[in-house]
Amino acid sequence: MSQHQVETTEKFGLEGALGAVDTQRSVTGVHGYHEGEGANDHLASIYDTHNDQFDVVVPFIQRGLDRGERCLYVADDNTREEVLDALRKGGIDVASARDSGALSIHTKADTYLQTGAFEQDAMLDFWQERLSQARDEDNYAGVRAAAEMTWALDEGTALDRLVEYEAMLNTIYPGEDYVVLCQYNRERFPADVLSDVIRNHPLVIYDGTVCQNVYYYPPEEFVGTDHPLLDVDRVVEELVSRARAQSTLQESEHHRHPWLHQQEVVAELGQRVVEAHDPDRLVTDVTEQVANTLNTDYCAILEGLPTGEALLVREGIGWQDGIVGEAAVSTDHDVPTGYALQSAEPVIIEDLATDSRFSGTGLLTIHGVTSGISVCIGSQDDPWGVLGVYTREQQDFSDHDVAFVQSVANIVAMAVDSTERKQTQHALETNISSPDRSSEETLTTTTDGRAVNDSLNAVLRAAYDNDIDLEHFYACRNDPPYPDWDLSIVEARKPPETPDG
Repeated sequence: MSQHQVETTEKFGLEGALGAVDTQRSVTGVHGYHEGEGANDHLASIYDTHNDQFDVVVPFIQRGLDRGERCLYVADDNTREEVLDALRKGGIDVASARDSGALSIHTKADTYLQTGAFEQDAMLDFWQERLSQARDEDNYAGVRAAAEMTWALDEGTALDRLVEYEAMLNTIYPGEDYVVLCQYNRERFPADVLSDVIRNHPLVIYDGTVCQNVYYYPPEEFVGTDHPLLDVDRVVEELVSRARAQSTLQESEHHRHPWLHQQEVVAELGQRVVEAHDPDRLVTDVTEQVANTLNTDYCAILEGLPTGEALLVREGIGWQDGIVGEAAVSTDHDVPTGYALQSAEPVIIEDLATDSRFSGTGLLTIHGVTSGISVCIGSQDDPWGVLGVYTREQQDFSDHDVAFVQSVANIVAMAVDSTERKQTQHALETNISSPDRSSEETLTTTTDGRAVNDSLNAVLRAAYDNDIDLEHFYACRNDPPYPDWDLSIVEARKPPETPDG
């Protein structure tokens, strides 16, 4: 077992489950939570001590920072200084995160009680503004909020309004990149409030375990309806016991049939592409998913540079500082990744030190790599890059392992293609919306930095595939096969009455 994997499992799936929250999936005990009910990512952490609290908060915030999200923390049960100190002790680079604007600490005065009293609509507007600013103005991947809910215990705040607000959070921003962690001090909140808190959160975290909450009620079933008081002590222990039993069962199944877990991961990643989740975010997640699934020390996605002579390490896990986003490797045949790129066939290494095929292995050698798999992302005619997984100790990869890595690489290729199509669509619509541009100027549209002046077919095919309304232009085509279209483009204020084809 790799060091990376040991660190993950020792936390009893907490980091993995928190990561899975981002995609509304999990392989560590919370799979399928509130799927299809339209709720956003809404968790309740019930804690007994300061250490219990930040054992959850630290990986939650770190996960957001790693994913390029803006993280907001509302302090109340602790002072600002106590929160920052706990985050530092947990290993978070607080200074850098705050300087960049990725992490901010707030109080009840500038959030929940910003108008002097708690107003639900004002607070919902606050979160909407923060999401819009972070994503649309500052280019963050999303927003991650952690709030200490003890502010509601102040005189003048009706706890039933807090409960109603919590219920409403499950209906806003469905599908948005928004994750909210509501923290409740078990010693300070009365049992009836904690009972309703449990009923209002699809996921409950207690004793370091993320639990699928079988006591959760959707807002339309909860609001305006009386519910029996839950025995909070019994319920949280039951939820933890269920989650741990499920985790143990899944780990056992995955150990006996690892390919089952591999299929789950491929299906989940593929579904994210189909549902048009952020392709860049998916690419970021792939390295962690693959490393965890295959129990490897390193994973990397390398993107081919325009020169064709090098691959940039775009995303990765396990590598030394200064590698991801900066290091480049050759595309020559004597480098495993270069060989995979040029041959478009999986490259399997049993023992790098004795493999006579490769001599240009600097990046792998300095990381002590022994075994690995490298596969091409994209086709041999049009490769985009390489997906690679590597281990320090010798590992015999099965055919299922190789097929899994290739399947994930194919999904990455789909995500990249989706991104390029969106860029093409945006460029086309931008050009076409400018009536003063000539046809020649319109055809200077670029996709990922490559001019398409010499490929009218590529522009029109992209428009067709993306259902783009060309407005002042129409394409005349013959019958399929479409790649061999005989295309022309005609400038017109409206299509002819009977367009050809």
